[in-house]
Amino acid sequence: MAVVTFSYRHLVILGVAATVACGGRSAAVSPLQGPATPEAALEQFLTAVNAADLDQMAMLWGDHRGPEGLTRTMTNETRMQRLTIMQRVLRTDSHQITVTDASDPGKRVITVAMTQGTRRFAVPFTMVPMRAGGWIVNDIRLDAAMPQGTDAQRN
Repeated sequence: MAVVTFSYRHLVILGVAATVACGGRSAAVSPLQGPATPEAALEQFLTAVNAADLDQMAMLWGDHRGPEGLTRTMTNETRMQRLTIMQRVLRTDSHQITVTDASDPGKRVITVAMTQGTRRFAVPFTMVPMRAGGWIVNDIRLDAAMPQGTDAQRN
């Protein structure tokens, strides 16, 4: 019976080959899969907003097909304009989830109380489940975050 020995170099080459054959990522995790709960997806989105991380925002905003950062249903220019507007309007000093409407099984509407300086307002976010699993921000009532009459005069 012959004895076969492997050097560390052979093991490394074998490991790299296996990684390349698997596409470099675990088969159990889909790149389209989002956070497990609507609240987790929203918290991650708002963290990206406050960090001005437009790429991460694009990975947490989209529809049932997946994040806009991957599905690319709009031009890059349009996507970046929309993300920039969202980021500037939704940047806050603090926020707190106040209400979750789960009456429609196909979506959740989560209202978030937000604070910008002395200004306080509530913004409804519509969250939808993705086909690949997880949840994603689908719609934001940005008009609720816009300064109104007296707010605009103070700022």
